[in-house]
Amino acid sequence: MVNKKRVFRKIGSVFKKSLLAPSLIGGALLTQALMIPTATAFTTLETPVQYIPLTGPLAKGESEMSALTWCDDTLVIFPQYPDFQGRKNASVYTLKKSDILDFLRNQNSISITAEPSTDVKTNNFGIAKNTFTALTPKALKVKGNKLLRSASGYEGIEAAVCENNQLTLALELDRLGGSEATQLVKAHLEDNKLVIDALGQTLPSPSGIGNKGNEALVKTANGLLSIHEVNDFEVMNNDPIAFYLESFDANYTEIPFVNLSYRITDATTLDAENKFWVINYQYQGDKTLSKTNDDYGKKYGKGLSQQKRNYVERLVELQLTEHGVIFTETPPIQLQLTGKDGRNWEGIVRLDDIGFLLVTDKHPQSLLGFVPFNKDLNH
Repeated sequence: MVNKKRVFRKIGSVFKKSLLAPSLIGGALLTQALMIPTATAFTTLETPVQYIPLTGPLAKGESEMSALTWCDDTLVIFPQYPDFQGRKNASVYTLKKSDILDFLRNQNSISITAEPSTDVKTNNFGIAKNTFTALTPKALKVKGNKLLRSASGYEGIEAAVCENNQLTLALELDRLGGSEATQLVKAHLEDNKLVIDALGQTLPSPSGIGNKGNEALVKTANGLLSIHEVNDFEVMNNDPIAFYLESFDANYTEIPFVNLSYRITDATTLDAENKFWVINYQYQGDKTLSKTNDDYGKKYGKGLSQQKRNYVERLVELQLTEHGVIFTETPPIQLQLTGKDGRNWEGIVRLDDIGFLLVTDKHPQSLLGFVPFNKDLNH
């Protein structure tokens, strides 16, 4: 494994190159910075997801939407397997930010909710079946899909980041003795195509748990941050870490990460203070990750719908510092739960300063949702 000293390289102009303090490396990472923040009484509020109906191939569960990223004002939506409609039809999909904002404005940001309307025919999630109100993502052909599939143990795309039409993708790999690995990929947008340029660095699984890879990718000022799906000390029996790289094919450095129960399935971009949000999800059928104390959840309590169900859907704010990734004092955004089954949120992006866009894979169906910032929680 590369660079055992866990040297935190210069990630942004505000960080100094230095060795991490020994107290941040050993034990259970019980430094003040990495411990759970103090909770307050108002954090058990829940935020409903406002659904944005889609038409076309992404509306079908077999698309298995797995990642989101902004390329300028274009939202790029990644199926886990771009060739799910056949090798010759390998594609990713895009929506214009202006179309998404117009849709939300036209719906007054509240009429597309989890509760079905009484005057419009809807499905079980309250999404109008009237395609006139739905958005239709545009397909972008993938050039170089064979290169993606040449990755040993290839199991699809799990994360993506974009800057100036240059992208880094994270592929899930089934290898290394049965545990998941992650391979980074360089790509770019050109002439209405996603061009796959090269395969890069392979990252191991910090937990070694089957079917649990590095599902989140964050672009930093001078590199990339790759985040593992499992970051629970009780489950891993070792300190949670993330990987920092200066580029998609560079050597990686391990940095300390927070102790957080359940899965992290994607992350947003950094803000001006190097803060970002992650999806923190627990599927009711995942017995491996259910045996946990969830100290973070206990500090903040549960909303009403989450008290009644045995799965968890929340957004958690973290911060990248010279000491590693830490919790902020911002309370989690607890999503209002609907139905008996959890929504497997696999992708997240910020939507300007008004909230987030999220997508599910195929569980319980293909969903694109908007989650507003909750002003009552001081976001």
